[in-house]
Amino acid sequence: MACKREMNLVGVWAAVEGAYRERLVEEHAQTPALHREQRDARFEPAAGLG
Repeated sequence: MACKREMNLVGVWAAVEGAYRERLVEEHAQTPALHREQRDARFEPAAGLG
């Protein structure tokens, strides 16, 4: 336990995990917008039928 405290294991672990999470969010930031564009394109022909 003392070694974990000395090396700040929990702090380092949290920082690394947070950095990974941040990178994943940045890499996939365009996904929701792309999904909306594709959905709108699929439903566009049906919009004229109403």
